[in-house]
Amino acid sequence: MKSKKRMWLLVLTAGIFFGIGQTEPVQAAPLSSFSKVQQEAIQARIDSIRSRVESKVKAVHTEKVAVKKQEVAKKQAEAKQIAEQKRAQIAAAENNNQTKQDNSSRKESAPSVGGNQTSKGSSQASQAKSSAPNSGESSNSGTDATTSASQKGREIGEKNREYGEKLGDPNLSDSERQKIIQDKKNYNRSHQ
Repeated sequence: MKSKKRMWLLVLTAGIFFGIGQTEPVQAAPLSSFSKVQQEAIQARIDSIRSRVESKVKAVHTEKVAVKKQEVAKKQAEAKQIAEQKRAQIAAAENNNQTKQDNSSRKESAPSVGGNQTSKGSSQASQAKSSAPNSGESSNSGTDATTSASQKGREIGEKNREYGEKLGDPNLSDSERQKIIQDKKNYNRSHQ
């Protein structure tokens, strides 16, 4: 059974190869061999086909141009966004530097513990006196308010220094840097 199938397959394949070898390609007759009416009809068909092809080519071309314009606009928008991110990073770095400078100037202007206790005591007393008439509270509660405000300021300063150290890392990606900047902004807004 298998040998018969193989034989028929072989015969069929040989017939196909011999049949293909016997055919010759069809060649178009020259236009001059047709009559005048046939020539005009053929020329009209060629012109109509040519006009359809030209209109399709123009449509494809305008579509490609529109797509290219969209891509260029998208790239420009991305470049603009990247530039804005870099400006935000620079602004954050400047803000961080300003915060560090403010913190260092506060430390320099703060009196030492042993040397200027009298001026420190007199400044606390003057703060307590100025807060007492305004709020009607005792001088003791005025110093507590000052101490808690100072503590809050120190905590904010420490947190900002931590953000500054994180932003100073050169291995940060742009997305990580933007996240840190956003976290810092949110923290500072919530603690004002």
